[in-house]
Amino acid sequence: MLQLHFPARLIVCVCTLALAGVHAQQDSSPLDPAAVLHELDQAQAKQANAQQTRRQKLQGTLQSGLTSNSAAAKLYEDATKDLFFAGKSSSASEFSEWKKNNAALLRSERMQSALRLHLRYLLLGLQQTSGEENAEKMPANYLQYARELAAFLTTKTTDPVPKEAEDLLQKPAREGLFSRWLLLADLLPNDKQWEPAAGKLNSILESNIRAPLRDKKDPQILVAWDIQMDTLGKQTQLSTLSSETEKLQKIIRPLFLFARANDKILVGQVNSGQKDMLQIIREFPQHTNWDEWVAALRSQLSTEKSGS
Repeated sequence: MLQLHFPARLIVCVCTLALAGVHAQQDSSPLDPAAVLHELDQAQAKQANAQQTRRQKLQGTLQSGLTSNSAAAKLYEDATKDLFFAGKSSSASEFSEWKKNNAALLRSERMQSALRLHLRYLLLGLQQTSGEENAEKMPANYLQYARELAAFLTTKTTDPVPKEAEDLLQKPAREGLFSRWLLLADLLPNDKQWEPAAGKLNSILESNIRAPLRDKKDPQILVAWDIQMDTLGKQTQLSTLSSETEKLQKIIRPLFLFARANDKILVGQVNSGQKDMLQIIREFPQHTNWDEWVAALRSQLSTEKSGS
């Protein structure tokens, strides 16, 4: 009998081709594009509805803490209990001990005010990401919040601000007690569009209010500057350190004034803005930004002259 001997490599290639042919023949029937697209539309709508329901529930929880100072304190208690005491065999007794030790904190007017500001800021963050219609209203909403925060920061009181209240206002809200309790960090704006901390007034005025208003050249931008300058004036009056007062008056204030002058020009108040620039240059010749200010005003006048 005649025996044929084939190279092993040839046998492997033939088998591979044969298998490929089998797989090609076994391909399933095609999808129905219309049916699949309809299914995907339904799935996306269901997902959007679930997100909307979740968002509304979170907003309702935050709003419940804004009805009064005591409501804010109660919500703080609930969040603390769920995050740090739930699931422990001795949770009831430990939580009671915590409440006893923190009774004065929870009654503190400064703590309660900080809680309400923090809750309000989280609520504004959720509203900002809930759609274009709300996004258009946000600068005005943040202006109102800025007024409330400024009043808190410039209130003359003997009641010190507790550390817990400082944390609520100075640390990122997305990492705070309520955000962790409610699992809402993913629904808040990103840090490029939103100052992360609820108590950093100057950054809120810049990132949350002036930045979007600049894109539209909206004159409301000057209202934000009014709040900032008024707050600076009150903080200067409250300062008990001469060195800090001098810094606020001779370094910080001129910086704010010049930035406001730039925004005046942006929104069409060119003459007023340029006059403000000149006044600042005359009044603060020792400022470290003086050369930069002179260059900016020269550029303004040169551009105007070349365009005339």
